[in-house]
Amino acid sequence: MANRQVVLHTIVFETPFVWKRIKPRSKGESFVGVCEQLGITAEGDTQEELQTAAQEAMDLLFSSLAKHGDATNFLTKRNIPHRIETRVLHKDLKLGGDEFVLPPRGVIQTTTQESVTASL
Repeated sequence: MANRQVVLHTIVFETPFVWKRIKPRSKGESFVGVCEQLGITAEGDTQEELQTAAQEAMDLLFSSLAKHGDATNFLTKRNIPHRIETRVLHKDLKLGGDEFVLPPRGVIQTTTQESVTASL
């Protein structure tokens, strides 16, 4: 069993993301949403489905950015106001070999699990 320190890094956005809704031109076509700030699009058969798809698109983008460590660089290049909050969730968390840690859900949250050496 290893002692771990779990650190939570949260990126807090200082501004909302604006989506432009493009209405279908004819019956049977989908609504399309474009978020120029993030460079992503989404699609839905109804306005409600479009909003759900837009949220899912942002979640996927932010999850990918966090996973690859590119979030801060991406947001800075796009001039998206944000700040990073860091806090230690657990200083001395004992994990077995088949256990892992998940952070509370948030906009962008990443955790690092750092080995902590114990002094005897």
